[in-house]
Formats: sequence, C-alpha cells, structure tokens
Amino acid sequence: MNMLESVNKASGWTVVYKHCYIDENGKCRSIAYLRNDFMLNMSDKLREERRENSEKLIEKTKEKATEKYFQF
Repeated sequence: MNMLESVNKASGWTVVYKHCYIDENGKCRSIAYLRNDFMLNMSDKLREERRENSEKLIEKTKEKATEKYFQF
C-alpha cells in the first residue's frame, strides 16, 4: 500500500483513505479512495478550456456517428 501511495502521490493523486485486509481465503485485499489534486488546483480558465474542448470532441463524435449510420 505504501508503494501504491508513493506512485499516486508522484502522479498528482492524494490518498484520502486506504485499507488492507486478509479475506476468508487468506488473500490480501486492499481498497483506496484517491483525490486528483491536479484537477482541484487547476485554474478556472484552464478548467473551462478543457470543458469546451471536451464538448467539441463529443459533438464531432456525434456528427460522425450520425453520418456513418444514417447515410442513404
């Protein structure tokens, strides 16, 4: 779990909650809840640009799908 936490921290994620346990079969299981700090610290302007770009990409995808499936 500590190695996983280090990898996540290096990539901009923060471990909010983590838990390890051994199940009834003797296997080690783990669960973690992560928070993306990069997105939290992103400026409002950059966040708006990403949202607009995503909307444009979704619209293009819809148009291509419509053209592909409804060509006569």
